[in-house]
Amino acid sequence: MYDYLLACFFLFCLWGNISVDIWMGMDIDLNTTGYEFHKILYDSGIKYDPLFVANSPYMRWSAFITAIVYAPYYIIASKCLFYGQGLGNQNSFIRTYSFYYAYGMFINMSIVLYLELKEYYNNTTLAPSLGFYWIPCGAYWIVPLLIIIRMRKEDKQYGTMKNETEKVK
Repeated sequence: MYDYLLACFFLFCLWGNISVDIWMGMDIDLNTTGYEFHKILYDSGIKYDPLFVANSPYMRWSAFITAIVYAPYYIIASKCLFYGQGLGNQNSFIRTYSFYYAYGMFINMSIVLYLELKEYYNNTTLAPSLGFYWIPCGAYWIVPLLIIIRMRKEDKQYGTMKNETEKVK
């Protein structure tokens, strides 16, 4: 069940990459695209996350780079998770990509959350409101952390099983 939820989260992330992050990365004002969805996001951004809507250089590049680098990961990982393959076997391509995703996104979102907290504590006009905003933004930080924990646990378990198998021989 956990893998299906993770796959759904990844598909949500992919949708976000395509529908928002690429646009933000190209410094396109969501308020002027003509798409109603972008208008809703822009209005929500003004209310909950003005720093995101202001599209600072870090936020712009973060959105663009993560969209380009992780969109393929979301597709591949979702397929593996839906087919019961988890996040791959040790040293497999998907497992290596999962480590890059988890550590990269965790670090990136730590920086984003730091920037948001800095605005909040300085009480600027770019400060987020502590409401609905923290749910999706927090998920982009917590899920990679949980993936890191999961993969380290699996690798430790796999390493232990491998050592026990070698002892039997």
